[in-house]
Amino acid sequence: FAYLLFYVWKNKKFIHKKIQPMMPKKESINNEIKYSISTILVFSCVFYLMYYLRQQGYSKTYVELDKYGFAYLILSFPMLLLIHDFYFYCIHRLMHHPKLFKHVHAVHHRSHNPTPFAAFSFHPIEAFLEVGIIFIVLLIPINRYVLILFSFSILFINIFGHLGFELYGKNFLKTFLGKVIN
Repeated sequence: FAYLLFYVWKNKKFIHKKIQPMMPKKESINNEIKYSISTILVFSCVFYLMYYLRQQGYSKTYVELDKYGFAYLILSFPMLLLIHDFYFYCIHRLMHHPKLFKHVHAVHHRSHNPTPFAAFSFHPIEAFLEVGIIFIVLLIPINRYVLILFSFSILFINIFGHLGFELYGKNFLKTFLGKVIN
């Protein structure tokens, strides 16, 4: 949807906010799509494994909204964001190790003029490492609906961050929110 909105339907309306004036080449977009599809496959396998582990009793995810109290339910969302932020930081640092960067993370960095598809344009090994946070999440009590909301939030933030358009104001990154959003 983000690609259609910014690159097809309303591209003239937002063109003045494009970070790089030229539109990305078709070959680059196709490459991002190809790797995003492989990432979706990896993520799907891990989510299926998570579902299976939950069915077997190896997960603390739960459905009942009041199981741990309303305060925990509300606070578990920012807790997940903090855990994810730290996990992502560690994995991303690891991906910049010269040996891993050259063979794995370079796939993501080939998106010099990114589209929303770059958000998940990962080498399959990186995709597995990125979604590995799920195995940490299985160890803490998290409501299924909070986990779904968290997943969509991360998806939105990641797509927005790789949009290729600067939609924030000039000084946004200097604000508190601009500094804390990964």
